[in-house]
Amino acid sequence: MKNFKPLLLIIFLLLVVVACNKEEEEQEIETSESFDDFNKAVDIYFVNGNILYGVRDNDSVGGANAPDLEKFLEYEIPSNDPTTATPIIFDITESTAAVKNYEAYQLALATGNGGVVYVDVPDDITRNNALGGNVFRYHPITKSINGSLRSFIGSSTGTFSCITNNGGTRIWAFESPTVGGFEGATFAGTNLVVTTVSNGWVYALDETDGSLVWSYDTGDLIQSKPKVIGGKLIVARQDGTIFALNPNDGKEEWNRKVSGPILTVPSENFAQAPNINPNAPTFLVSSLDRKVYDVLLDNGDINWSIELDGSIYGSIAYHDNHAYAVTNQGTLYKLDIPGGLFIEWEVTLPGNTPTNSSPLYVPVFNRIYINNSSGLYGIDAETGTIVNKFIIGETGADQGNANYQSSPVGLELPNRSQGNFFPVFPPNI
Repeated sequence: MKNFKPLLLIIFLLLVVVACNKEEEEQEIETSESFDDFNKAVDIYFVNGNILYGVRDNDSVGGANAPDLEKFLEYEIPSNDPTTATPIIFDITESTAAVKNYEAYQLALATGNGGVVYVDVPDDITRNNALGGNVFRYHPITKSINGSLRSFIGSSTGTFSCITNNGGTRIWAFESPTVGGFEGATFAGTNLVVTTVSNGWVYALDETDGSLVWSYDTGDLIQSKPKVIGGKLIVARQDGTIFALNPNDGKEEWNRKVSGPILTVPSENFAQAPNINPNAPTFLVSSLDRKVYDVLLDNGDINWSIELDGSIYGSIAYHDNHAYAVTNQGTLYKLDIPGGLFIEWEVTLPGNTPTNSSPLYVPVFNRIYINNSSGLYGIDAETGTIVNKFIIGETGADQGNANYQSSPVGLELPNRSQGNFFPVFPPNI
C-alpha cells in the first residue's frame, strides 16, 4: 500500500493542474466573448459657422428622416469671423504607443480671427486662446518636441508660428520673405515643418527654432496645404499644376498640370488597378473641373480620371480599393477602382445646399460621414444609404451656414469600456 501513495499523490497533482488550466481557458473564453458586448461608438466633430458640434453615433440606424445622432457638445467659438478650418484631434498624454489611448484628448481649432482654441472635449473646457489678430485657413499641426507639445500654424498676414499647447505661448515666429499669407503645413523630411504660401512659395523650416532650411517658388498661386506621399512632398498649385519635391532639400522631381483648378489636398491611393503600371503607387487629386485624377507618384503621369456632376472642393477619401468624393452639388460618390473604375453608387445629401467639405470614412461601422450647412449625415459605405443624421436647429434650413463648414473628424470608440480611442481624420488633414 505504501508503494501506491506516491502514485496517488502524482495523480492528485495532475488533476489539480488540469482543473486550473481548464479554469484559465474558461476565463479566457469568457473575456473573448464579452469583448463584443462592449458599447461601440463614433464621436464626430465638425464646425458650422462658429459653432463646434460633437455628435455620437451609437450604431443607430434610422433613415434619412430620423435625426438620431446624439449631440453631446455645442461650443461657440470666440470669433467674430466664421471658422472654416477643420478641427484636429491630438493626444495630450504624449503617448508613444502604436495604438494610443485617448483617455484625455483635445481638439485644436484655428478660428477666423486668428485664435487657436484648445478644447477638452470630455469636459467642454477651453484651455486657451492664442495669437489673435490674424486669419487662419487651415488647422494647426501638433507634435511633441523636447518633451513639450507644440502647435504650428501660419496666418494670412504672413506669420508662421510655433506655440505651446499649454498656455499658447509663442516659441518662435517666421515672417514670410515674400508678400502672401500662409496656407497649410505638414511635417516632412528630417525635423522639418513645410508650409505653403498663397503667392506660390513653399518654405521648409526647422521645427525647433523656425530657421529657414530651403524654399521653392512654384510660380503661381497656391490655396492648398502640402502633403508627403510615398516619400515625396506633393504641392498643388491653384491653376492645376502639381509638383513633386524632395522634402529634404526642396528640389523639384517633376510637375504635371491637370485641366482644372486645385484647391485642396491630394490623397493617397492604395489601389493598384486599373493602372498604367500595376506596381506604381498613385495618389488622388480633385479639381474644380468636376474630375478626380489618379496620378502616378513616380513621374506625374495621369493614370485615369473620371468626371462627376459638379466641382470638387474637398479631398478624396479612400478605403479598401474604393474612393469617396463629394461635389458642390451635394452628391457623394463611391468609385470602384479595381473593378474598372466605375461609379458603384451615388447619393444626394438632403438640404439642397453646396457641399465643400471632405468625406470621412470610419471603419468601426463602415460608414461615411459628410456634413453640409443643414447638418451631418452618416451613410452606409456598402449601399450608399443614409442611415442617420444630425440636423442643425429644428429643420436645418435656417440654422446652418451655407458657406462656412469644416470637414468632420472622428474618434472611434470600438471598446469604450476599456477606454481605447482611435482618431480618424478626413483626407484633407
